[in-house]
Amino acid sequence: MTARVVSIDGNEITMTLLDRIRMLAQSENARFYVADLTGVVRGPELEEEVTLIDVSTGGAAFTSPKAIERGKTVELELAVASWLVKLPAEIRYCRPEKDGSSYFRVGVTLLSLDRLDRARWISLVDDTMCA
Repeated sequence: MTARVVSIDGNEITMTLLDRIRMLAQSENARFYVADLTGVVRGPELEEEVTLIDVSTGGAAFTSPKAIERGKTVELELAVASWLVKLPAEIRYCRPEKDGSSYFRVGVTLLSLDRLDRARWISLVDDTMCA
């Protein structure tokens, strides 16, 4: 969403929204766009470098040079700060990018994470949200 600041009065900020507000289904988590974060997605007969597009507490979307079958279980490996995070995930969708490139946009839902990887993932989402 994009907004323009109209006025600032002490602790009160008035803004005009420049985009429409997109309402999320109750089952959908808010997504936050990321920049300059790459990783590797691995699965049976699969190992591709990917670029993250957005993240949420329950999943992520990335671009991939190859299509990945919906329902497939993969591992998304990311280097975040000084951590290496390995996230088990299920492919929720895979569709050609709208820009006409040869890449695919892929969405994943995170599967059960261990305590440490969940904390690292939530930290990444929080950092992205506050950036």
